[in-house]
Amino acid sequence: AIDCIQQYKKRTLVICPTTYLVGQWKKQVPDYVDVRTYQGIKDFSILQQYDIIVFDECHHVSADTLYKIAMKLNEQIVIGLSATPQREDNCEMKMFGALGKIVYEISLRELIDQGYLFDAEVMWIDLTPHKTEEYMSYQEIYQDYIVDNDERNNVIVACCDKGKILILVGQIEHGKELLRLLKDKDAVFLCSKSKEMDIEHRIIIATSIFDEGVDLPDRDTIIMAAGGKSSIKTTQRIGRVLRTHPDKEKALIIDFVDRAKYLFKHQKRRKEMYI
Repeated sequence: AIDCIQQYKKRTLVICPTTYLVGQWKKQVPDYVDVRTYQGIKDFSILQQYDIIVFDECHHVSADTLYKIAMKLNEQIVIGLSATPQREDNCEMKMFGALGKIVYEISLRELIDQGYLFDAEVMWIDLTPHKTEEYMSYQEIYQDYIVDNDERNNVIVACCDKGKILILVGQIEHGKELLRLLKDKDAVFLCSKSKEMDIEHRIIIATSIFDEGVDLPDRDTIIMAAGGKSSIKTTQRIGRVLRTHPDKEKALIIDFVDRAKYLFKHQKRRKEMYI
């Protein structure tokens, strides 16, 4: 996208979903490029000041606010960027309607084969089967088996002895508990309430704010502590550890065989994604 911008050398606006992504873009683009979050665009008339509009993480264009912005464009060159253009809610047709059809795509495997990304080893950790009552809801099982599961949490801690690690959790409560267990190590927990995105620690525990749009090329290990069945989220999450870095020799994905109601099916979905 930056190469396209530099070839056109026209007034450009890059629209991002988060302020963290805004910061990443600003470090790399020429000074004639403006970068904003879509929340920061209050007056749609300013869109006409630009010749090129870039939507980063453009699968979000299906959301109402971003869709309205995209539909206000007239004759601008429009570029959409996404690693996961498919959506769980099947609303990608709104994205295609606003931005046009996909004109170029490349798979993770192709990027790995061409040396742009690391290949990854997947380590599965099989846990003790969980005896759940039939009447338990998914939320209750998730709390009991993932958030409050001492065996699972202690295994996560044991996997943190070496390397630069990213642990992804689904709940703030779970992140805080893992941080408590890792209190003697160089660890930090980051969530939407964090005042600063301090990513210099050896171990980063994070919620879904790190699912996309965060550049952590030095991370060599990702621990999928959150579980889940979403193929899109799984693709986004493992992308955090596939980036190349001169100090990195390999990429490792650590995931769990969660033998509990609902969760075991979710694990099988994630396994299909890794293949």
